[in-house]
Amino acid sequence: MTIKTVEKNEGPVLIAQTKCLICSENIYGYRSASSSWTMSNIYRHFMKHKEKKDHLPGTVLQSFFQPGNEKSVAAGTETRNSEEEDGGDLIEMEESNKSVGGRMIYEFLQVNLPGSLPSISQVELMLKNASQPVIEGVFRFQELVDFLMKNNLPLKVAISEDGTRVQEKFCYDSTTNQIIGPVLALNDDGIPIPSSHPATSAAMIASHLRNGRVASNGYAIMAQPLQKGAPSFCLTLFGTDNKFSAVHISKRWNFIHKELGKLGVEVINFASDGDPKLLKAMHAHLFGQSGDQSDEFYFEEKWKDWFFASSSRNFNVMQDPIHTINKFRARLNPSTVLPLGKYVASQTHLKILIKNIPQEEHGLTDHDLEKDKMNFNASIKMCSERVTTSLQKNVTGSEGTIAYLTSMRFLLQACLDEALSAAERLYNVWYCVFFLRFWKVFLFNHASYNMNNFVTSNLYVCVEIIAHTITMLIVKFREESTPEYFLVELLGSQPCEGYFRLARSMTSTQSTVINFCMKEFLARVKRIDVLNLVSSKLSEKLVFPRERRKKLIGMLTKEKLSLEYLPNNDEILKVVNLAKSDIVLVMNKLGVKCFSLVHIKQYLSAMEACDDLEDNSILEQSVYSSVLDEDDISLDLLAAFPSPEDITDLNPFLDIPEETILLPPTSIFLMVPTSNGRFVKMRKSTFCWLLSKNGLKLSSDRMLRVRQGVCFTLSNFNSKKQAATELVRKASIKEGDWCIFRKQGVHCIGQVLSFTYLSGSGAARTYTLPSVPPDPPQNKATARGVGCMCSWYKLKADRSLAYKAAKIQGFINIENYVSHLPAPTNIGSQLFLSTDAFTFFTNLK
Repeated sequence: MTIKTVEKNEGPVLIAQTKCLICSENIYGYRSASSSWTMSNIYRHFMKHKEKKDHLPGTVLQSFFQPGNEKSVAAGTETRNSEEEDGGDLIEMEESNKSVGGRMIYEFLQVNLPGSLPSISQVELMLKNASQPVIEGVFRFQELVDFLMKNNLPLKVAISEDGTRVQEKFCYDSTTNQIIGPVLALNDDGIPIPSSHPATSAAMIASHLRNGRVASNGYAIMAQPLQKGAPSFCLTLFGTDNKFSAVHISKRWNFIHKELGKLGVEVINFASDGDPKLLKAMHAHLFGQSGDQSDEFYFEEKWKDWFFASSSRNFNVMQDPIHTINKFRARLNPSTVLPLGKYVASQTHLKILIKNIPQEEHGLTDHDLEKDKMNFNASIKMCSERVTTSLQKNVTGSEGTIAYLTSMRFLLQACLDEALSAAERLYNVWYCVFFLRFWKVFLFNHASYNMNNFVTSNLYVCVEIIAHTITMLIVKFREESTPEYFLVELLGSQPCEGYFRLARSMTSTQSTVINFCMKEFLARVKRIDVLNLVSSKLSEKLVFPRERRKKLIGMLTKEKLSLEYLPNNDEILKVVNLAKSDIVLVMNKLGVKCFSLVHIKQYLSAMEACDDLEDNSILEQSVYSSVLDEDDISLDLLAAFPSPEDITDLNPFLDIPEETILLPPTSIFLMVPTSNGRFVKMRKSTFCWLLSKNGLKLSSDRMLRVRQGVCFTLSNFNSKKQAATELVRKASIKEGDWCIFRKQGVHCIGQVLSFTYLSGSGAARTYTLPSVPPDPPQNKATARGVGCMCSWYKLKADRSLAYKAAKIQGFINIENYVSHLPAPTNIGSQLFLSTDAFTFFTNLK
């Protein structure tokens, strides 16, 4: 915008010239010495665009050109006090700006954009009145109802719960006169008891710090209204050390369901991300304590062969689809044998694809196969149809991997693809379930395999829960004639994940910082609620780069289906039977004998008593650095207070002389007895700091907080690769190499898929190095032995290689290694050895 002075008969006039953002035409406003700015030309110009419907739709900038704004622009720095005058969107946008940027940034914008922004006092008042103060462990049931009514949202919610690491620290909260940091005790309903740690005296504070367990996680319980684009609501937040049981969880669910029901809010489901305790509670809730206690099946008797959920459940349970898909990806690791009949599912097939085929065909990179188990984008790419198509075309023997990834993709689409109808979602999710069921029974009946060759029990139960819940919700919303509430993508635990992201990244000065304690977490709740609400309400009008979630569903499809029909019970049975018959055909091609599934319910029910529901595939580790806060109390100030060793007689029942009791229990100060018999006046926050150990700070490196244990070795990136035609015994064997092994006195050709230690059990057998030396260490007493799993091939007279199905998939000792072979050439989907390699192999004795 440019402003210039023009001399006219009535005196000098200021002319403001600006360019229209829509048509690039110059538009003008003017102001004389005796009048205020006249913006009618600009207003009429934009109204013409609005009549032509070529204006920028739905932007908050339109609020600057509404009738009545001429007066506010002319007023310069005068504030506008009416929300209607500002426009509701403008007020909400500035609440977000104030929450994110702070007072200094907002004042800078307000001064440099005179008359365009509400006053900072008005925005601060709006933020103050946004919600009531949040108290640790207090459930905000009435606030949730008010939130739903105010924003015109349905009285149907999905509840999710999850925890995130916080700094282990005891702090004093002056607003509640409580010590924040000790874990709150649970009552008979599994609900934390609030206000359990009053800071009434030095002795009482010392007692809390000595006897209380410090919270290591901030635990959030979120309510997600069943409406697309609706913001979630934090029902409660409290600190925990995760020392609660599945029984506590079940009681807490019943309590929440009952209390919200009294207020007219229906809880559709409770969700989590695979946490073992929550998963065990869901297993017991959905499938019954014994699996056989209920003779009545949920809907129809003819469903009993495949539908195992118990009847008479007041609410449903759900596992987060995104975490479940990531667990599929994590299980596909080189150290685990996943036999599927004559084939295996192996990550090495993807490595071969990436190495030999251009990225334009499959879209994968080496980064997508790394051990970051929270990379959902990599999971989407890995199981995409273009990857399985490219595997089928270019990688021989990858049929097992293709079947595994296809099942993974069908589960992903069933939960997150908004373009699918209810029947299509049903088909996809039960396709995945039957794939796992037939695979599980096949391994159970095989003499050489066990459940270590299957997906984790945690993952399997998660998939069963998702499938049963989707089926029950179809019936529920169909009978209630409310198909608009069948929104599977809103039923997971992503509201918790989004809430934690906002807590960590809500300011520009502390981006991705996680070093906050429970007190600081509670203090952020109101600001997080404002950001959550504003970013949801204005998501179609404004872009919030830090708060917006990646368009994961958009990566699956750009289409969205308006769901108006839900299948009846007969149609459901038909769809499920079709999924079952289709997966039987796939399994038969793989060589998986499809045994009867009559006992699968007993297998599923027996899992309740097992401890292997615990899944360490996605683990947030406690990685600390023991450093003092930057805002620690100065040494000069500490000199005025006694040291912890000088503080004595901290007995809650100690009789203190009346002349020393000059402070009320709610004061932010207290009297501390010392070894010399005197009392020192001290802030309660300082007293907590003195008695506490140095606060442990979480590492700011996400890869250290959420990772899989990996051994790293330095490699020489400048080393030259050996020629592809060199037929020698190499110093190391890598995944994807073509090698010759001696099996029972016979030379065999195999492509290396993965490695494992031959001694030890469980995770101790995991081999994490990128290569294996074929010669064992000199000190054989400490050697653990390394096994190599391969895809085996038979060499024909025309130099072609034919895939040789193994009756038993397993590891061959690396000591049986003979030599490397150059990689064969793929001609018309057929592998051929070079002439030199063919001659070399046929001459072996």
